[in-house]
Amino acid sequence: DILNGYITKLRSSSQYLLDLINDILDLTKIENGSVELKTEPMDLGAQIEQIVTIIRPQLTKKNLNLSVHGENATFGYLMGDPVRFRQVLMNVFSNAIKYTPEGGNICFTIRETAREEQERNYQFTIEDNGMGMSQEFLQHIFDPFSRAEAAVKEIQGTGLGMAITKNIVDAMEGTITVTSALGKGSRFDITLPLAPCEDAVSASDQAASLGDGQADS
Repeated sequence: DILNGYITKLRSSSQYLLDLINDILDLTKIENGSVELKTEPMDLGAQIEQIVTIIRPQLTKKNLNLSVHGENATFGYLMGDPVRFRQVLMNVFSNAIKYTPEGGNICFTIRETAREEQERNYQFTIEDNGMGMSQEFLQHIFDPFSRAEAAVKEIQGTGLGMAITKNIVDAMEGTITVTSALGKGSRFDITLPLAPCEDAVSASDQAASLGDGQADS
């Protein structure tokens, strides 16, 4: 049992170091402008479905409830970088899952806030009823290597996820804001301009069904 404990700690430490190295490399590339965003057709509904599928095991492990809502949102093909799009939302979801106690709730809302011929604005909101953050920490949440208060220092993380997320959102000409209160939870609002894809086929009926409903995990 003692040996197994050491092996578990070693694996955890190795994974942390690997994550740290990858995050540092990613942040360095983004800040140096050496990462170019792709512009290709992406099925918004399929992207969201894929994200939910990826995080579902983590939700199940902590017995967290996830609700997904679409408000006035059209789920179809848009022009963007699907890898970076998923990375942004996955980073925010990762924080929500880490800092929400077992049995807690996470709400994911997709809104289409503006529609023009050449561009559509989407707002992606991820809200939880987890530990929350102090107003003092919120001023530094997007700084590299920022970690939350001492109460959550036992939770593993590199402190680079939010810095990377902010840089990607800026590169996509979007915005990201956060509101939070200790003991009450946090809310992240990500707004991204996405151009419609005229040549692509409409998204599947399954993805479109999210538009006026709710999905629970």
